[in-house]
Amino acid sequence: MLRKAFSFMKLAPAIPRLSGTSEQIAKIYRYWRIRAFYAVFFGYAFYYVCRSNLSVAMPILRQDLGYTKTQLGAITSTFYIIYAFSKLINGPLCDRSNPRYFMGIGLLLGAIANIFFGFSSTVFFFTLFWALNGWVQTMGSPSGPKTMSNWYSISERGSYYGVYNTCHSVGAFAILFAGGFMVEHWGWRYGFVVPGLFCVLGAFFIMKRLPDRPESVGLPPIEEYHGERSPGEKDYAEGETIWHTAWHYVLKNPRIWLLSFASLFVYIIRYGLLDWSPLYLVEAKGSSVGFAGLKASALELFGIPGGIAAGFMSDKLFGARRAPVAVIFLIGVAASATALYFIPPGHGVLHALTLGLAGFFTYGPQMLVPGLAAIDYASRKAAATAVGLTGFMSYLGATMTGYLSGWLADNYGWKGGFIFWVSSALIAAVLMAFLWNSKPQMKNNRKPA
Repeated sequence: MLRKAFSFMKLAPAIPRLSGTSEQIAKIYRYWRIRAFYAVFFGYAFYYVCRSNLSVAMPILRQDLGYTKTQLGAITSTFYIIYAFSKLINGPLCDRSNPRYFMGIGLLLGAIANIFFGFSSTVFFFTLFWALNGWVQTMGSPSGPKTMSNWYSISERGSYYGVYNTCHSVGAFAILFAGGFMVEHWGWRYGFVVPGLFCVLGAFFIMKRLPDRPESVGLPPIEEYHGERSPGEKDYAEGETIWHTAWHYVLKNPRIWLLSFASLFVYIIRYGLLDWSPLYLVEAKGSSVGFAGLKASALELFGIPGGIAAGFMSDKLFGARRAPVAVIFLIGVAASATALYFIPPGHGVLHALTLGLAGFFTYGPQMLVPGLAAIDYASRKAAATAVGLTGFMSYLGATMTGYLSGWLADNYGWKGGFIFWVSSALIAAVLMAFLWNSKPQMKNNRKPA
């Protein structure tokens, strides 16, 4: 009964190939590629509206309810640990699901969790609803890589994926930019209820516009269309088990494991800066809550060109090798975070610019390491599963930074937090250096798009 009730979420079946001239097929393919791109881009941007709001609400929530930084860190860590483990489940499920409904329903449930969070007043219910949000957020995160691997081939994927990956910066920038002033003037509850209502609309947008794979609309697989099928790779095997796919393409792949451990350290500094910079600016730099949110939004704003540049560089300058760009950017974010710590109070523009540089350099490896490189090495049929594993490790790192950053700041001051974050960036750079010359192999008989 339950399986039948959720049968609409299954992978959309392949339909007979469309007939027509090469120009006609190219026009149809172009339409569906554009539609898939904007639907998954704006869809996942909505996801970040409903998850980056806690960081900007923290100062007012802490002021109103008297929570310590350690308690707030425990709430964020609960989100991340649930997010990490649910990645292991929802990644493989996403590979067997229609992203239109898998992603759309996840956003709808996340919106509901945000609204209930906004009406709560105790640590127990804050943790409960934020944990629920953490679970359903992983219905969105693997849907993007899966969709991009379905509609964009390896040789072009870095550039397109780099643009796609800016979607969470767009969503987070929107809530950091508007949310700081919203919670300062209306109260912290509005920072959850209002985004939740917007995300209800976003969920229905996804379920209306996002397509599944090319075969489901009568088009050839993207590798076949572009003549870039990886050696030995076959089309989707409908009867292949989740375990077989996970074992063959992901768990036996040493490059995926190296990416996974690097991802852990990438996410320590990513969420260290993203979650804690507004509070750091208020306490250590003397900023108001509203302007702290505005300055912190530079992380996301500058992260947009950072992700695009990283993808373009990996395609055009390094021939689809992702690791060299990741190493360069990780050194950059370590330097930027160090500079932020040493800039004294009263230099608000410099604080914002330094956070912007940190965002630029953070979102390059954030896009390349757990996302683009993972789907390159795993194949499109296991893209969401690979991202599930790298995402699990990523959010173990985010869990660590949630609790440990709060604990370090409470017990050793902000210096302890910055040492933790910068060291993590440098460790990630060392791990990625082992993949410096590694890139996915492919048969190249490319056709024009």
